[in-house]
Amino acid sequence: MMTCGDGPLCAIRRAKRPAIKRKRAAPYAPRSLKMNKLLQVRYEELYNNCIYSAIAHAISILKEPFFAYTQSWDGYNYSFHYGSTRGTISFYDNQKLAVGAARDETSTRRKLYPQYNAITLFHEASTTIQEKALQDPLEYLYDEENGITKPMASVGFWLEDNCIFSSDALEDFSNHGGEFVFILAKERAELVAYWKEEYALTAEELSAVDDIFQCWKSNEKLVLKQFKHVIKKKAPGFEECIKSLKELELEIK
Repeated sequence: MMTCGDGPLCAIRRAKRPAIKRKRAAPYAPRSLKMNKLLQVRYEELYNNCIYSAIAHAISILKEPFFAYTQSWDGYNYSFHYGSTRGTISFYDNQKLAVGAARDETSTRRKLYPQYNAITLFHEASTTIQEKALQDPLEYLYDEENGITKPMASVGFWLEDNCIFSSDALEDFSNHGGEFVFILAKERAELVAYWKEEYALTAEELSAVDDIFQCWKSNEKLVLKQFKHVIKKKAPGFEECIKSLKELELEIK
């Protein structure tokens, strides 16, 4: 079974080019003056929902491999693309913490870069949370603007004590790139129904998703021949599907 960790992410950053001088934009700070509790969800529930979502995604790309990029796992980091938003949630199993960041390209906050520093989105979080934000999720959101390469996000959030918090109020969080987080935090039955509709999964495909999830949860080998009616070698996205499943550190036989 894939395990979560607290170690540093080895990321290769592009060399920074000299900054182009321009008029400095007014610094942005979330409107709230205190940490906002967005919703209540257990650490294990959110983590398992991200695993389940990735398995549903792996089965769906058997038919549509072009969308393989929309969900992925890299160690304990789960990344997603949702419409104009991309983001990463990092899970720290030993501490039961999760820290995430996302960037909506249509958000007005996107225009504040490169002057704005993404870590400001975590200004109400503890030092530990801020350090993890810089160490992991923000590492996946590097981009270049006017010759400057740095993390660029429009929302930041963290899970501790079984609640998701943000420096943003609920409406701002949702409007600037946090909408997908609410999908991931759904009750399992609601999440299953969501992916069934989103990916147009058949009853047989949905059953395969459930069985593979249980296989992951039990740390059992994934025997492909047991899923031969769904995971077909001649499917357009067979290789992409297998790659996605291996990201979960499933042993495939």
